[in-house]
Amino acid sequence: MKNVAINIYENKIADFLSKQSKKNSKKIFEKTEGYKSDIYLNELSKFLISKKQKKIIDLGCGIGRLFKFYSKYPNHEYTGVEIDKELLSIAKKVKKIYKLKISLKAENVFTFKNVNKYNLVFCCGLIDCFSSNLQKILIKKLCNKSKDKIILEKIRLYSFFHIIFLISKISFIKKIFKILNIFIKFFIKLFNLKINIFFSKLISLLDDLSSIKINNFSYSPFHVKEKNYYVREFAKNNFQLIEAFNYNSLEVLVFKKNA
Repeated sequence: MKNVAINIYENKIADFLSKQSKKNSKKIFEKTEGYKSDIYLNELSKFLISKKQKKIIDLGCGIGRLFKFYSKYPNHEYTGVEIDKELLSIAKKVKKIYKLKISLKAENVFTFKNVNKYNLVFCCGLIDCFSSNLQKILIKKLCNKSKDKIILEKIRLYSFFHIIFLISKISFIKKIFKILNIFIKFFIKLFNLKINIFFSKLISLLDDLSSIKINNFSYSPFHVKEKNYYVREFAKNNFQLIEAFNYNSLEVLVFKKNA
């Protein structure tokens, strides 16, 4: 499997963040992407509250959206794995912002050869990017890495985000997104507007929706599955669903290894 980017949106956001001053980097990051950590703090803190050190791995950590969350529990041993060097470069800056001790590795999650087992395995915003066969391989990989719990974040089936991606597969809709994107960029250039957080996220999303994706690693809305599919697949690997919650267009599933 090639080491290629799988998420145009996240790469565009990474490019936007890389251009921010050090002085404002934390403020900009939290406004742009840090909200996810706040949600996880509300919903999943109970799994990290422990005096005993835990080994925790984030497979597909991206730009470090969960680093603020991890930083609240500094007694644990953290590892982050990310295939995309551009995203990893931002993650290295984000870990400094939150003074997080985390070992970051530029590796493919499918071929990651670390033999360690982890108390908690995070896989957020990654599984929807792959075909059914690759999803099953990834699920097995997650289960092999975990000796207790797995946190899986996925797109909710027929959520707003999912529907937007579905309609973007229609050729004339894709062209509309592309034209709209060109118009917005022209408007910004014409009036010499500053690329703020709103414009950055909008342009990044439109770039993603209007792009032509031709490899197995590019996002496809047809790979989004309903929750019971994952319950069945994890059960085959001796893990059961113990908790689930939704936020925006995303769904978070918590699996625990059977005794």
